[in-house]
Amino acid sequence: MPDCIRECIDAAIKLVPVILLSVLGGVVSQLQRKKEEFSWWWLLVGIITAAFVGLIVHFLLQTTAFPDGLKSAVIAISGYASRDVLILLKEKFLNRLKKEIL
Repeated sequence: MPDCIRECIDAAIKLVPVILLSVLGGVVSQLQRKKEEFSWWWLLVGIITAAFVGLIVHFLLQTTAFPDGLKSAVIAISGYASRDVLILLKEKFLNRLKKEIL
């Protein structure tokens, strides 16, 4: 197997705990919803959103000197509040992009 493929596989394997931690937060969030009826579709959407946001937060935390335990807690909470975190990150990113362009 070529080295670049092996490196990609190794990098993906290292991200599995990050994804699982954020997904766990997303599942907890979905299961706590009382106003809506349970839906497998919305559980799946919540899991995918939580995994995506957890990965983004993980990569953002790479630039910090936070202890690993704190990084793990932030990733889990970002999975729990994934919709809100995604909106916040989008707004911050777009505002920063506007400042850079204009």
